Amino acid sequence: MAPPTVPRRTLSPAFVALALAAGLLAVLGVAAPASAAPTSVKSFYVSRYSLSWAYDRGCDAGRHDLTAAGAQRRYVVLDFGAMYKNASGTWMLTAFSGADISFPQARDMVAQWARGYWVCVGSDVESVAYVALGTNNSNGQQHITAEAGRRLAGAAKNAYQITTDGVSWYRQARPVGGNDFEDWGRPAWLNGASRAWIDGYNGVSGARPMLNYGAAGGCPTSSVPGVGSCNAGLNAETIWRVSWSGTAYPLPEVYASSGANAKQWRYLSKYAVTAHGSKFFFPGVMAQSGACSQSAAGCPGTGNGPGAAWNQLDTQVNADPATATTPGSPTNIWWGPR
Repeated sequence: MAPPTVPRRTLSPAFVALALAAGLLAVLGVAAPASAAPTSVKSFYVSRYSLSWAYDRGCDAGRHDLTAAGAQRRYVVLDFGAMYKNASGTWMLTAFSGADISFPQARDMVAQWARGYWVCVGSDVESVAYVALGTNNSNGQQHITAEAGRRLAGAAKNAYQITTDGVSWYRQARPVGGNDFEDWGRPAWLNGASRAWIDGYNGVSGARPMLNYGAAGGCPTSSVPGVGSCNAGLNAETIWRVSWSGTAYPLPEVYASSGANAKQWRYLSKYAVTAHGSKFFFPGVMAQSGACSQSAAGCPGTGNGPGAAWNQLDTQVNADPATATTPGSPTNIWWGPR
């Protein structure tokens, strides 16, 4: 069966306004490679519920941007693990150790990160951080559904409302949604489930932007993929859908020190041009040297730091005028709270 028709991606008025404010007009044309990677701030795999930890990590990012030259635009992720619906019909998040986390708890942690950023960015009134309430598509088929997408969209929207309803001191930190879309070694059913999820997310009125901070497993590194290329569980068309339809934007994992991941995303952006008429804009790029440094085994061959990840992606997408753009600043994911 042919995939359902999805409207060609265009930049929303809200995102164009964001790009103008951020000085990212290169999204609308061809950009030359930059000479040096922007500085980075941390994303996290969330292992337990802690409002004070979330506030402190937002404050860390705010302090960093207060001392950085110029206005910063950050895209960071608090990854709460996989979504599931429990026996009582309540949607939960698995976290990465200890007790599972409810959506109200995740929402409040994201809002506290936002509050910490705003307080600690201080006299810098120009920098802005977008913080994602993140999940992934690793769970069973019954949990990767349009309903699940709607639930995440609602939680991200609620987090944003906390930061804007009558409390102007949150204005420089803006919650969004996020999902680590990967194939996880699953068969072809994961394509339909992941597409249903993003369609559910996009269908929520007033849905916040959604960052796909996922991978491109099995995608080619030297040619444009076909519609069904890449791994069986997440093919090229699905990656496009979850990265560049409706509210979705790609914040790709560029972990491989060989540069292979950056090449995959270059050709996925070319696929977006040839199949749908619009190249990708990358609000940022994700590295994992932080989490790797917290593991005794490290990450041989996949431990890119943020500078390397950004430089690889920037070099690759600007090697072709059809995909040329300047990625936004990188983020480096860590484990926390410990």
